[in-house]
Amino acid sequence: MLADVTLAVCCNGSIGYDPAAAMMVWQDRLASGTAADLAALLAIELPDARFGAYDGYGWTVCHGYFELRPWRPAGAVAEASVSEVCQIEASALGICHPSLRASDIAAVITSSGVLAGRASVCYSGDDTLDVTPAGVDKGSGLLRAFESLGIDPLEAVGFGDAQNDLPMADVLGSFVAMGNADPSVLAVASDVTSTVAADGVPAWLTAAGMLSLQAAGPACARTPAGGTGLG
Repeated sequence: MLADVTLAVCCNGSIGYDPAAAMMVWQDRLASGTAADLAALLAIELPDARFGAYDGYGWTVCHGYFELRPWRPAGAVAEASVSEVCQIEASALGICHPSLRASDIAAVITSSGVLAGRASVCYSGDDTLDVTPAGVDKGSGLLRAFESLGIDPLEAVGFGDAQNDLPMADVLGSFVAMGNADPSVLAVASDVTSTVAADGVPAWLTAAGMLSLQAAGPACARTPAGGTGLG
């Protein structure tokens, strides 16, 4: 499906990627010092946590990061010291902990105030908390993409299953929850389709007359940072 994607909103909205041109249309980065201040907080409050930084091309992670997060992303990956990770000009950070869920990590960081006005937190699963520039999320990324493409967001439909998908519901005309979606996503969805594993996206689009059976294929298209494709 990547060949049909005009613009991909990646990295929870901080990157816009044009697959045809193989180039970034935009890239937001965390403010200088954000990662270092966060690392200092984690060293005190959550010393067993590990984190990594994504610069739009690859991940630089603290030693032990992938022992806590078994999923390994495509592309370049390097292990480094905490101070070296903090020097990366990152579009996103990922934080893992051996026993705490992403929502628990978010609660600790949010209550500390260390990221107030500097960054946003979200998560797509229990194992990793994502940190992006302040005010950046999938909703803001989609609005940016729609403006670039001349599309009315109220005429668009989006699909989601996790907490980091919720901002899309605020900007789209229709928001469809996957069958495996988190209860918070199901609560705001205008409709529900089958699970990701059952290719719920092409199934819903086909049923709505927006996709032919011949064109329907795998629901996921891979982009450099993982993202939401706009055809």
